[in-house]
Amino acid sequence: MLKSFDKYEVHIFDITSAMNQLKEEKVVIYKLEKIDAFTYTFLASPYCRNRIKKVFVQPKLIKKVGLFHIVENFFTFKTTALALMFSIVLFFLFCNRIWKINISGDNKQLYPKIQETLEKNKIKVGMGKINSESLLLVEEKILYDLKDQIEWLEMRVNGSTLTVKFLKKRVSNPPILLNQSLYATKDGVIHSFDIKNGEKMVKVNDYVKKGDLLVKDVVTTDQNEDVYVGTYGSVYAYTWYTVDATYTLKDNEAYDEVDVFSTLLIESRAEVGKEITENESIEKENVIQFKKEGKIITMKVHFTCIEDITKE
Repeated sequence: MLKSFDKYEVHIFDITSAMNQLKEEKVVIYKLEKIDAFTYTFLASPYCRNRIKKVFVQPKLIKKVGLFHIVENFFTFKTTALALMFSIVLFFLFCNRIWKINISGDNKQLYPKIQETLEKNKIKVGMGKINSESLLLVEEKILYDLKDQIEWLEMRVNGSTLTVKFLKKRVSNPPILLNQSLYATKDGVIHSFDIKNGEKMVKVNDYVKKGDLLVKDVVTTDQNEDVYVGTYGSVYAYTWYTVDATYTLKDNEAYDEVDVFSTLLIESRAEVGKEITENESIEKENVIQFKKEGKIITMKVHFTCIEDITKE
């Protein structure tokens, strides 16, 4: 059969009315057969499918016959086969390439540097998989390039993912230089200790004078033997300062008590600040005198500080 037809099965109450509608739609049907009271089958050209749907409600296409459908089936099968072959090729390409690179380590700040070094060594997403021996060579090359920043590196391939693990280079702490016994460099009341080596000779809230022994550089064993251990650390104590500050009014300058008070207090704090370091602080301040005599204003402030009284 050179011509091609679609075979339909339809359900309809009035076949005569349907035939008239088919005629209006210019649809020619062949081999009309009655299956039961309201069911019919017939053949029609495949080019009439949309027009047949206008005449019948849910026409059922039960068979395709003829040369057109043989060719159609051939191309459908060929397209499916090509799609299958293409999918297989893509699958093998996907399985034999690196599509993801994971970097993990104990310092996230090094991630960009490691990524840059990987790319420098042609390790990037989309590359073909490499064998274990080549991977070890790349490991050694990257570890050498980053020898000043990392001390261990491991690269492993799992499926299409390359995982890079590393440990940053550890820096050895310089050896602690031990001191001799620690003595108070000024009077004070002990506030706290930060002692790593040595034997404490005073306790918190003790009043000490300049020259008193605070931490001894030897310890006495149970056998009454002195063993040198050195000293390392600080002893903090409450210390005191009294600062005098003066302000002289200029000619025709109006006296602003609040402004002058603030200026003198700031100057007094700055004066004490010259005596204390980063880990020390002003604990309390007390203005014990503020007076004006003519154009001269004076202030006396008493400061309580917390200082390391072992520093020179």
